[in-house]
Amino acid sequence: MFQGLKALNPRHPLAPPLVALVIGGMLFLPTLRFVWHAMRKGDAWEADSIARSIVGGHGFSFAGDSRWLFDRWIGDPNAYYPTAWMDPVFTYLLAGAHWLFGSQVYVAMYGFKLACFAATLVLAYQIARRFGSAWMGTLAVLLITANSGLSYAPFGSITANHGLAYALFNGVTNTTFSAAAVLLGALLIIRYMEQPSNRRLVAAGLMTGFMVLACPSVQYFLLFLPLALLVFHGRDWRRGAGHAVVLLVLASAVLAPWAIRNHVTFGEFVLVRNGGGQLAWLGTVGPAETFMPGAAGSPMPPPWQSSGPREAVYNLLEKDLRRMMHPYQVRSMEAAQVPGFDAMNEAQRDKFYLGRTKEFIKQNPAIAAQMAVAKMEIYLTAYGAFGLLTVAFAILGGLVALRDPRSWPLSLLAISFSGIFILIVAFYGRYRAPIEPLLAVLAAIGIVSLGSRLFRKGQPSSGESPAS
Repeated sequence: MFQGLKALNPRHPLAPPLVALVIGGMLFLPTLRFVWHAMRKGDAWEADSIARSIVGGHGFSFAGDSRWLFDRWIGDPNAYYPTAWMDPVFTYLLAGAHWLFGSQVYVAMYGFKLACFAATLVLAYQIARRFGSAWMGTLAVLLITANSGLSYAPFGSITANHGLAYALFNGVTNTTFSAAAVLLGALLIIRYMEQPSNRRLVAAGLMTGFMVLACPSVQYFLLFLPLALLVFHGRDWRRGAGHAVVLLVLASAVLAPWAIRNHVTFGEFVLVRNGGGQLAWLGTVGPAETFMPGAAGSPMPPPWQSSGPREAVYNLLEKDLRRMMHPYQVRSMEAAQVPGFDAMNEAQRDKFYLGRTKEFIKQNPAIAAQMAVAKMEIYLTAYGAFGLLTVAFAILGGLVALRDPRSWPLSLLAISFSGIFILIVAFYGRYRAPIEPLLAVLAAIGIVSLGSRLFRKGQPSSGESPAS
């Protein structure tokens, strides 16, 4: 017994993980109750539709009444169309769960989600402790679990859109799996920077490709990472360039089979998934039409009106108004008789909507900027004051750790992921959730740094008595 009590000593090596386990577990209890309710609902939306098509022998496809960018409201449920609307890894895992577990598929997938969340906590702990002590790892774990637990402490409505608990565990989505993949990818790149070697480079490269497959929103990280490696190796630019190329080749090798499948299927380059153009149009051009007629380039009037850019963006958070905009997105282009629109496949239509969004931004930069500010406000406040403070401390942590190259993957992942939300409205907390544990790690660095500075300022200077 006395040996066990030694772990209560803050200096004992088991103390930090023990505190993380006990307090983090207590903070997570409200989320477990939420999981119990959500598990019985078994919502899986688009991923489930595609998974059922796979199990039914129709391949990675949508049924006619569930595919996006088409008038699915009158679609044929017995017709199937190839899609790239979801990331492949999680969707195939869900299809496998349907095949293995049948009617208990959602129970099995919630077990998988809980396992992914546990892995996320372990990875966050392992990354954060590298930048300080094991107690910094504990702080990162507590920031994640507190964000999850606080939102559902009253056990109230399970439809409110706030808190990491809702984002991670509402429905059978890829969110927790993506969060774990992002942290594992970051950890392997950090390990490479701690001790560059061919083995660690291969692990980092392969995992980077898998990370993008699991969480397509971080795909722009592929543009930043080679530059980071060049700067990291400094004057040894040949080694830096060689390693950057090898890493990109390895990541591309993981991504290539799915990208080739998409090109063969749609005749367009789609690295992982479609949907970016649809979301960009829905967050920019569609709402703009509600206060400046003609923005959508269609004679069809919008389904509702707004007074300006900010109101238009925030109106999209109302589910009923947003649902009205979905059919308008398709029918307005049909009414405009856009040449070739009817013959476009999913990828071509998504590319078309992204092009329309870019065109609108070029023609109306001031309006687009106002809408972008509103969209970033929604993204930053997705988890209320707690989430906003996490972002603030994460920014501080990134700046404090800037001299440590190991922090660069964390900051660059956060930047590349968050940047897309100047175009896209974060309708759901799950849009931000994959990067939230990484933000918690950066926030832990920021909090510890700020706390240590304040503590040093409060200490008497040398030669000065504590009482003076």
